[in-house]
Amino acid sequence: MARLVLAYNECYPVGIMKLLFIICTAIAFAAVGCTKSSEPKSEEISEALIDREKKGTTAIFALGDSLTAGTQDAATLDEIQGTSWISQLATQVAVNTNVLYSFPSMRIDGTRIDPTEKPTNFAIPGLELEEAIEEVKPISLLEGLPVNLPAYLMPYWTEEEPQTTLDSLMQALHNDSSTEQWVFLWLGANDALFDFTNYDHITGDVLNAETPSPEEFFSLYKSILSRISDSNATHIFTFTIPDLTKTGFFFTSLDLALFLADDSPMQIINAGDLVPLHVAVEIYFSVQFGADPAVILNSLMPNEVLDLDEQALVIDRIAQYNDAIRVISHDNGAHLIDVASEFNDILDSNYELKTGRVLSRSWLGGGIFSLDGMHPSPTGQALITNAVIDELNDLLEREIPLIVIEDIYASDPYRDMDGDGKVAGPTWEPQPNTPASLLRIFVDGNDSLEN
Repeated sequence: MARLVLAYNECYPVGIMKLLFIICTAIAFAAVGCTKSSEPKSEEISEALIDREKKGTTAIFALGDSLTAGTQDAATLDEIQGTSWISQLATQVAVNTNVLYSFPSMRIDGTRIDPTEKPTNFAIPGLELEEAIEEVKPISLLEGLPVNLPAYLMPYWTEEEPQTTLDSLMQALHNDSSTEQWVFLWLGANDALFDFTNYDHITGDVLNAETPSPEEFFSLYKSILSRISDSNATHIFTFTIPDLTKTGFFFTSLDLALFLADDSPMQIINAGDLVPLHVAVEIYFSVQFGADPAVILNSLMPNEVLDLDEQALVIDRIAQYNDAIRVISHDNGAHLIDVASEFNDILDSNYELKTGRVLSRSWLGGGIFSLDGMHPSPTGQALITNAVIDELNDLLEREIPLIVIEDIYASDPYRDMDGDGKVAGPTWEPQPNTPASLLRIFVDGNDSLEN
């Protein structure tokens, strides 16, 4: 259900079959110049198909983590994988080009819907650089949330010949006979992440203990990109890592005040300090059971707050990783796409829709992130997709159409229609006792413009 092959106006399902059928139908009419007043001549159709045939097929491959897998609400399943930036990109490229692209359609329990299907999207939630190169065992993003690595890599992974994620990608590239192959590499975010609540204060020594040093990151990233560069890939695109402290996962003092419906956080949390989502949720439930928000916030432990000095260290480490990505990309002939700068700018200044609605990084109905605060919503993914398309059109002199953000937002389950800071939420059923099931407590059961 995850395969996308668009050739000569034919469509194959990708888990969002109805949407793609509509898109393909529109493509077919646009390609032959149909109007209500006249039908195209047969020779016009033939010329259009011949022109499309000359273009051949573009195979789109990806190696990444949850940002590319399409994860939302700390879950990855078929219903949402089709909204990832790479899936949206494949659909847009397919408007003018025959495209080969597929993702490993997952069930909510982490199993593959069709283990025999060969994906071109090798993004795996929680994947770090070293794991992409060396890991051949199941990995886990969080305790109790197994990421079944073999399931993601089937059928490249077999019991007789288990493979790393990078090996599987290389095998897929070797076996592919498309006219051109685009490979997108977006890794490094998980290398920069760690549970800072284990420490009263983050220092340089803590960062070196919890994350790869810049030198280690350089070596690992170089190992991955050099292997891909030795493949028959036509174009390789590398992405920078966005500022993780700007995500909806971290609450500002204003976010806390709105979340708790109390003005006290504005006075108690220092300006610029950030509180992670799970701590904000703990505070919320304490308040619901009668606790005074001011008392709770006054008693926050140092490890529950990310202050400006700590943020600066994390941001600097990400900048060091991005410097490495830039150098290695240049040395290996890859096209660098500075997604970080584009996305960071949006998170800093917000994004205004043509309808007047303003999207922000805020977890409270901001519209850019899903309920887990770390992974973009379909709309957030579309903003990333458009940034990528702008770069591709410039680098490759293409005319890939941009996504109409308003169209995506109109059906986004993470939009806040009535402005109360709560979203309707997705319709898929989460597994019990998981972050996704807990987060459903905060959805708006009556989210509408009429409220």
